[in-house]
Amino acid sequence: MRTAALAIALLATTAAGAATPPQVAAFLRDRDITWYRLAQSDLNGDGRAEALVYASDTAGGGDADLCGTGGCNLYVLEITAAGYRPITAMTISRPPIRVLPEISNGWHDLSVFVAGGGIRGHEARLRFDGKSYPTNPSMATDGQVTETSGEAAIDRLPLDTVRAVRQVIEHLDLTSFRNSTSPRREPDRRSFADYGFTIVEQTEDGANLYRAEGGWMTSFRLLGSDPTTLRICFGDRGLIQPADVYGPSYDARSALAITISSERWWKAIEVPDGFETCESDPPITG
Repeated sequence: MRTAALAIALLATTAAGAATPPQVAAFLRDRDITWYRLAQSDLNGDGRAEALVYASDTAGGGDADLCGTGGCNLYVLEITAAGYRPITAMTISRPPIRVLPEISNGWHDLSVFVAGGGIRGHEARLRFDGKSYPTNPSMATDGQVTETSGEAAIDRLPLDTVRAVRQVIEHLDLTSFRNSTSPRREPDRRSFADYGFTIVEQTEDGANLYRAEGGWMTSFRLLGSDPTTLRICFGDRGLIQPADVYGPSYDARSALAITISSERWWKAIEVPDGFETCESDPPITG
């Protein structure tokens, strides 16, 4: 009999720089999801991680169109060799989203925070019924979680972190430092979106950005700031595609200092000596 500790140990929140699995990427394309958070955990003990996708925005609906006063959409996906299988689509969910030690019908219980619409805020326990988890956590009848014994698969993020991530995506001038967009630069193209990076996975300390047609990922981690400068570790690499015989050869990292200003575009310069947790690779020369 497997132990709860083993399954919980398989929990992994995607970090900035780690690519979203292709099966999850296919799901995002199918649903036109453009802003999300991702965690993976073996919920059913088969040795393969399922995906928890907490989504807020879509290409057609705009900012936060998957959210309401009670929260945003949470999707549970089973990952297979052929792709993905939707298990549950939940509405009005909020972090923290936890994987609990208890098991119902072979799957770990989950909990999400429920609040809004006159509901007193609490963490609701969600049990698998053999086919799905409850689709509306506010209507779940399995009780509240009074002790936070489960691992937080997707935790709350500080508002300062969320704000800083959105500012970098909106204001960073990609033409102000070396990166993979250099061969395609045009005078009126500066932003991530201008170069096709329109799908955003927010991580605990930054974001991974993907081109809608696939094949490439940029990422950044927030390292610190002062009133005039924001420090980030910027990643830039090609992704393996289904028909590729060899993996992409481009994989670069840059330690950047971004000048914060009231201007539309924020300029970045590479820091020759890097930062404690980020060095430019390939290194700066000349």
